[in-house]
Amino acid sequence: TCVSDYISNSTCEWKMAGPTTCRAELHLSYQLNFYYSENHTCVPENRAGVGGTVCICHMLTREPSQTSIYQLDLWAGKQLLWNSSFKPSEHVKPPAPRNLTVHADISHTWLLTWNNPYPSDNLLYSELTYLVNISNENDPTDFRTYNVTYMGPTLRVAASTLRSGASYSARVKAWAQSYNSSWSAWSPSTKWLNYYEDTWEQRLQLGVGISCVIVLAVCVSCYISITKIKKEWW
Repeated sequence: TCVSDYISNSTCEWKMAGPTTCRAELHLSYQLNFYYSENHTCVPENRAGVGGTVCICHMLTREPSQTSIYQLDLWAGKQLLWNSSFKPSEHVKPPAPRNLTVHADISHTWLLTWNNPYPSDNLLYSELTYLVNISNENDPTDFRTYNVTYMGPTLRVAASTLRSGASYSARVKAWAQSYNSSWSAWSPSTKWLNYYEDTWEQRLQLGVGISCVIVLAVCVSCYISITKIKKEWW
């Protein structure tokens, strides 16, 4: 399988029948299907943690277009093991968003911002949607996700929706829906301590609620007492 960041790099990986020293035994040639295009060679590496059976190759595919198609040939010495074609625009995996930060905003709100991983002249710059994950560092059951489908890599989160005094971390990943892409990797996490104080209006609402409960309890108590006295007198 192969994926492209749709900027300048593509990655292919494949599984061998048994343990293989990819760098020493194999090479992947790739060429853009265009007149006079140069043939390139990629030397694969072993993918870590899979017992030496998976090879991975990072190819330089500068400025792909929607019509770009690459011819791929995998060689073991002079023996052709397989060949295939690869169209970057149909196998996009965006780079992970960068520079995720959290700032205290007005009205007890946290403002999360990050950088779009594409330059402004790239076709995917305005095509991305994001998924933001916020989780409590000390309670794995306390987490939430937000879909950011509007233009602009920002998200506002009300501090009151998170536990006061708790430490939270956030991360974000990107997706290009119109290109049928896969999700990017998660960005590095950023952490912050959530703190907020109830506003005057919130404290007033709480006070009114408590007062109503007390008044209701007093009324019920008085009613029970009067009923009991009436039974004793009559």
